[in-house]
Amino acid sequence: MRSVTDWFGEYGASHANPTNKLLHWICVPLIVLSIMGLLWVALLAWWFTGSQGVVVPIWVWLILLIVAGFFPGRWVLRRPRTLVAETPGGADGSAPERWVGWVRGTAAAREEMTATIRSLETRATPAYADSPLQPVS
Repeated sequence: MRSVTDWFGEYGASHANPTNKLLHWICVPLIVLSIMGLLWVALLAWWFTGSQGVVVPIWVWLILLIVAGFFPGRWVLRRPRTLVAETPGGADGSAPERWVGWVRGTAAAREEMTATIRSLETRATPAYADSPLQPVS
């Protein structure tokens, strides 16, 4: 009998394949939207036919609204953000520097900017070991 570790290892390996990732990226939202569409059609059919005795609980409507807002909400929270850090010229006449990079997501952008500010304050350069910022000439 296979262990849970074996199952998860095989699952992870099969989902690391670029073709599998592309199919999941396209098909999973389509499946979710298809199911939502079928549920909306059923609910709207009940609503517009004025069927007596058919009561759609409010929690069903709330779940459908949450599911409908999932993908747009996820896009807003995870869309790419461009980060720009500029250093002023030095007192000795050195030229100002401009650093540009991007991260995915609002939380990641906040964390990166906090680390960049801390790096500027302590080391006078916005970059650190794993920084997405790159100098621009």
